[in-house]
Amino acid sequence: MKFRTNRDTLLRPLQVLTGVIERRHTLPVMSNILVETGENGLTLRGTDLEVEMVAQLSEGIDIEHRDAAATTVPAHTLSDIWRSLPDAADVTFALEGQRVVLRSGRSRYQLPTVPADEYTRFEAGDGEVNVTLPRADVQRLLARTSFAMANQDIRYFLRGLLLEISSQAIRVVATDGARLAMCTLETGVEGVDRLRAIIPRKRIQDLERLVSDSDHDVHFSLGRSHLQVSQGEYTLTTKLVEGQFPPYEALIPREISRAVTSDREALRRALQRASIVSKIVEFSVEDDQLTIHATNNEQGEAEEVVVVDYGGEGMKVSFNSDLVQDVLGAVDTESVSMSFPEDNKIAKMEAVGDEEPLYLVMPRRQ
Repeated sequence: MKFRTNRDTLLRPLQVLTGVIERRHTLPVMSNILVETGENGLTLRGTDLEVEMVAQLSEGIDIEHRDAAATTVPAHTLSDIWRSLPDAADVTFALEGQRVVLRSGRSRYQLPTVPADEYTRFEAGDGEVNVTLPRADVQRLLARTSFAMANQDIRYFLRGLLLEISSQAIRVVATDGARLAMCTLETGVEGVDRLRAIIPRKRIQDLERLVSDSDHDVHFSLGRSHLQVSQGEYTLTTKLVEGQFPPYEALIPREISRAVTSDREALRRALQRASIVSKIVEFSVEDDQLTIHATNNEQGEAEEVVVVDYGGEGMKVSFNSDLVQDVLGAVDTESVSMSFPEDNKIAKMEAVGDEEPLYLVMPRRQ
């Protein structure tokens, strides 16, 4: 095995792959990247047995012999060396005996290898549903919802993003129990009744990084226990979270008694300032005025006033300001609305003029 390339050609592929490879794995070979050359070019593969990332590269790779060859090398060491090389440096990668030798200018590195036949490949079945979405749609779905995923919650099924596909729509939902974020594309898959899958939180972060630097459409192939996402030269395959996602639709209030509409940026900045004193803030709404009050025995007191559109009776409700600010940061419309049922047990937030996202935020008990 021997090929020549440019430092910049493999820089991003190595960074993407090392994002899913553990530095120390119980199986040492699984801390390696599988490097394969053949008629189709160069393939780089990394996995931790829960997820696999593959980069298939043909341009910018000069392979000396097109006969199939494979080996594995330490992933993070290779990536660190590659990143440290000068911009646009030419690099030769050669398997010499039991070592990989990297040469670039006057630099030379030797890396240990583990035979490719000791590498455990990620096993995934065929997908049952396939759909291709524009990259912008995928970015929008993730940006408007992923912040609401649980992080350390013992309810493991909340530590991920629900993907729901039907013949009418594609929807993603995230919740940590204190807030819920939902975004819906009115683009369904013909013949699909309702297929649901929970994508692990860490894989959502990988997917966000993957789609951030490419204009290619994104292809999803969803099976019973795995999801495969392909974009350009990259393919991400992940196991799904087992468990039952909460019946989120039952939480959406159907009867609304009061609604407040405000300028999104004005409300965001007012909350940001008030939360310096305390994360717990009280909303007091009267006529066309929303007063945000925060108090802390050690930090003092803050009061912010925002002009709103409101025609109901005066009301007071308290929130963790971070929950509301996250929603305001996830949408980009000029105005937002916050509506309440009669009992004030939940707040529904929407971006005025954008029907795709919907948010629920739990108020603080008085």
